[in-house]
Amino acid sequence: MVRDLQYEQLNTIYDKSYDSYRIKCKNYELCKSTLPCDHYQCYSNYLCMSCDIFGWKELEFRENNEECIVCLEINTKQLKFPANCGHWFCVSCSHNILFWDETRYHLSPVPYGCPPCPNGCINPEKGRQCYCEEHEKIQDEWEQKQPDEYEEWNNTENESISIGFSGTENINGSVFGSKKCPLCRKKYE
Repeated sequence: MVRDLQYEQLNTIYDKSYDSYRIKCKNYELCKSTLPCDHYQCYSNYLCMSCDIFGWKELEFRENNEECIVCLEINTKQLKFPANCGHWFCVSCSHNILFWDETRYHLSPVPYGCPPCPNGCINPEKGRQCYCEEHEKIQDEWEQKQPDEYEEWNNTENESISIGFSGTENINGSVFGSKKCPLCRKKYE
């Protein structure tokens, strides 16, 4: 790959998490990753570490006004699934299928005795929890005051994450996190 100064110029954005200007990964619409401005000099490509580790080249995106066959939403951007099966899905569904999201398996500490979030956040019993700094402090205090209850919650949450990661929850046919095409079940390797 030859260095593409035009790509760099058109795809440089300010990334607050790095407090600097960075270049979008070629698959930015899927991974939302940015690269340091000297990335090309080191790696001779415009792919983030995740996209590079997965072995993806530049993925194919298209504009489309049709329903996504997975979520049935009309999304304007679709991704050609990288399992070389020729199927297209919206970027959001593709992300859910290709990337592991352990927050789907987090457990609320409240049923185990932890006080609720002081900001009034409603944390589901299982799934993405609030990450308020104030609630983290309360959880730390709870761990100190009630270590047995904290340990029970922590062990149960780790088990929940482990089961989800091993894919045993995918027995029910869910493709989320499986890297499998929801139509033909061809797996991206």
